[in-house]
Amino acid sequence: MPLAVSALDRLVSLADYEDFARSRAGIGRASARELFDGRRKVLHVTVAGVDDTPLAPDAEVLRALRSSLAEYGDARLPVRVDVREPVLLLLRAKVKVAPDHSWPLVEPRLRRALWARLGPDGRELGQSAQLSEVLVAAHSVPGVDHVDVDAFTGVPASVTPSELARPADQFDGPPRSSVPAHLARFDERVHEVTADGGETLTAIAARYGITLAALLRLNPDITDTRPLPKGRAVCVFRGIRPAQLALFSPQVADTLILTEVTR
Repeated sequence: MPLAVSALDRLVSLADYEDFARSRAGIGRASARELFDGRRKVLHVTVAGVDDTPLAPDAEVLRALRSSLAEYGDARLPVRVDVREPVLLLLRAKVKVAPDHSWPLVEPRLRRALWARLGPDGRELGQSAQLSEVLVAAHSVPGVDHVDVDAFTGVPASVTPSELARPADQFDGPPRSSVPAHLARFDERVHEVTADGGETLTAIAARYGITLAALLRLNPDITDTRPLPKGRAVCVFRGIRPAQLALFSPQVADTLILTEVTR
């Protein structure tokens, strides 16, 4: 049944909302959940563009989708639509090529296999990425004799500026067996002042990549600009985080590093 008519003229179940969203041109994935946003229950829909093409939060397709979901959905349940949060996968591996094969021929085939399994075409919202998927994809390529994964991890887009280092710095430590990707959820994050001399609101806002005005809205009890004392708790996020999409991104270099082992 075509997605555009699967819900007929009304949206009842979460699957109806997802099908309706995916029927829109430019939208390739959708995930719907009933969530508490800190004040009330809402129907939250996370969407991703076709082939994970970036969608601006105020894109026309999203404005039209929000309007249509409100018109055809449950009038008692507010609807919110957000764009997916990407989780950038990072992989570094050493590859041993079979004696009768050459690295210049095997490497691009291996890279394509990994893109097919863990790139935009092979992922769903909220689907965690498994190290076993990397190994299965690699060993399906003719000429791959052995793969030794040195690092496998992921960096979510919600990481703060103070937490985010260069992608290469994320390769430290053993490879993870799984890189999680969450469905949409309510989240509240609190920062605790640990500096002996205190911290200013401006410094805290810069650390978490938010505006001073947004920080003040989250903490209406803070009314002066003096440094906050050690031990003071400051809310830096409260609300719904959209569903995550964990994948390799062709737009970011040095995230899929393959090296031939010659011994």
